[in-house]
Amino acid sequence: GWTILQGHTAPNAMHTSKAMSSIGQCDEGTRVKTLTKVNDWIHAPPGTLALFCMTGAAGSGKTAIALTIADYCDSDGTLAASFFFSSSDDTRNSCLRLVSTIAYQLGLRNNALRSTIAAAVEGTHSFTQRRCLNR
Repeated sequence: GWTILQGHTAPNAMHTSKAMSSIGQCDEGTRVKTLTKVNDWIHAPPGTLALFCMTGAAGSGKTAIALTIADYCDSDGTLAASFFFSSSDDTRNSCLRLVSTIAYQLGLRNNALRSTIAAAVEGTHSFTQRRCLNR
């Protein structure tokens, strides 16, 4: 199941991918106010704001901010997974590979979860194969 899942992920969508490293993070000392606001939201007590929406014009640095935050959270252990969409990349220009990519990253962080995810994928794959053969 794990190999099947890997075949349905979008590796370029992960914050650690080569595609994302070419974009780059915020330079040291820049966007401090925005990064602090996002960091405060991440570490807010449960039950406060459930969603953080970052808006801005194309090229204003939203992705650099998100990459900086993802890297920070990865290093302090609070990042579960990341997915960066891109209209110019067929593997990440829709929601098609979002769930599989998130599931893959979660499985990389937790072996017990990885086994559960792999078993679920294997079960779904087997069900789909049987269903197609019975038509």
